[in-house]
Amino acid sequence: MNAASRSFQEQFNAIKNLDKLLQEAPQFSSWSTLDLLTGFRMYTDYDYESWLEIHNLELTLAAQDGSLQVVLLCRNISAFSIFGEFQIAGFSVEVSQDPEQSPGRKFHIFDDEDNIIHLFCRELEILQAGPMEI
Repeated sequence: MNAASRSFQEQFNAIKNLDKLLQEAPQFSSWSTLDLLTGFRMYTDYDYESWLEIHNLELTLAAQDGSLQVVLLCRNISAFSIFGEFQIAGFSVEVSQDPEQSPGRKFHIFDDEDNIIHLFCRELEILQAGPMEI
C-alpha cells in the first residue's frame, strides 16, 4: 500500500468494509475518480426500538474508464437531494470529526462541482468494489 492509500485509509477508516475498496484498487486515494453515478436504490427500514423509519440509499458509482465500480450503502440518510445528469465532476465524501455535530450526520456525501448529489448519513459501508460490470 502506498503512502497516498495509507493516508486515505486513515482519513476514511470509519467507513465499513473500506478494505474491499483498497484490496481491489490499492492505489485508490480520491473519491473524485468515481465520476459516474450508474445506479441508486433508496429503501426504508424500521427501527422497532425507537419507533422510527430509517431511510437508506445504495449508490453505485464508477470510474469513467470502467476500471472500478463501487457500491456504497448510506444508512440513515438525511437532507438527500439528487439533480440533473449522472456524471459527477467532483464526487466527495467527508467524515465529521466534530462530536457536537448530530450523530445522524457523520458522513457528508456530495458533488463539490455541480451539486448533483447531496446527503448526510450516519453510517457508510462499501458493499462491493471491482471492475465495472457491462
